[in-house]
Amino acid sequence: MMMQKDEENALSKLSHFEQTIKSETSNFDGEIVKMYGDGSLVLFSSALKALNCAINIQKSLRNDPKVPLRIGILIGEIVRKNNDIFGNGVNVASRIESVGSSNSVLISSDLYLQIKNHPKITTQKLGSFIFKNVDRMIDLYAVTNDNLSVPMVKEMNGKGKIVNTSSIFSKFWTKFTLLLITFLGVAFIYNISISTPAAVKKDLTTNLKALNFYLKGEFHHNKQTLSDIDTAITYYNKAIKNDSKFAQAYNGLSKSYMRKFLSFESDTKWEKEAYSTARIALSLNPKLAYPHIILGQFYWSKSYNFAHEEAIKEFTNAIIKSPKLSTGYE
Repeated sequence: MMMQKDEENALSKLSHFEQTIKSETSNFDGEIVKMYGDGSLVLFSSALKALNCAINIQKSLRNDPKVPLRIGILIGEIVRKNNDIFGNGVNVASRIESVGSSNSVLISSDLYLQIKNHPKITTQKLGSFIFKNVDRMIDLYAVTNDNLSVPMVKEMNGKGKIVNTSSIFSKFWTKFTLLLITFLGVAFIYNISISTPAAVKKDLTTNLKALNFYLKGEFHHNKQTLSDIDTAITYYNKAIKNDSKFAQAYNGLSKSYMRKFLSFESDTKWEKEAYSTARIALSLNPKLAYPHIILGQFYWSKSYNFAHEEAIKEFTNAIIKSPKLSTGYE
């Protein structure tokens, strides 16, 4: 759209954007993983450097030719393979970015808690948000350094629903960071801890082939169309075929089966598949919370005569294991 309105101006802004990303990334020891025309993917070993880089990018892009940019920051896990990255953090970070405004840098509460004692960074709390396809409530903060913009809560109408709001100023720092930045008025910064083999083994799997299929399954599941749900089921099954003890893959499979039953096809075989795979996920990893949601949905159904007590018990177990799992309260 920018090109259609004023090609010369758009090219000037794009050049300013690209030069700023390259120079500031270099200044803060970042690594540009990918440049793809209207965006870039940048990796940092220090979250503080990434945060300062984000602030400097916004300061530079306020100069002519001005480039409207909004930036979101999230802590989460990613896996890097074949010069690309995978992980659910991409989806969540895009949601955070979407509720920002031009010249803003928004961060999640996970990041805030880690860096709140840093003396040179200030923030303002914006409130608690529920985002589409995100199974937990997220508190957001706006970075207020160097005249960065603070979005007006009543105008934050991106991909999230505001639950409550408050104002509080704070300070902070952190560790590993990944940046994904998109031009044309939008930018994302993902602050993500890089998964080590030990971390992958604990929460996911050391089998990279299985992990790759699982992450593809997560991507398609989050798109929530029937064809994507079917594709997700295929990928989760491939992940399980490569690692039969991959609890998160069974967890993803149970979510997709239940979504297919609730939203697209009323055949109870999908409901039963969701139940059985949720049970397997819990047997492999009793710490998982979401399988209890699936079990609760199964019990609170016509197939199980709306078993009130059993459903409440499962939803309660989910909340105990993950208090911020908003689905458990519904």
